[in-house]
Amino acid sequence: MKISGERTPKKKKKREMRSQKEIFIFIHDLENIFAGITSLVRHWTIFSSKRTEVACAEMTYGNMEISMNKKKFS
Repeated sequence: MKISGERTPKKKKKREMRSQKEIFIFIHDLENIFAGITSLVRHWTIFSSKRTEVACAEMTYGNMEISMNKKKFS
């Protein structure tokens, strides 16, 4: 009985470490997403007259938006 009592706090520590890593990764992803949004805004302001240039910018940063949506729902 004592052995099982000693093992449970170790599992909790591992869970806490895992959640901290996930939060750190999520913050890092948010920084990348904000960088993508700022570059998208630059593309849109520079090439607002040319639709093809904006479409290329949306294609390159579309993956970032998909990863952002996955983080929200998970």
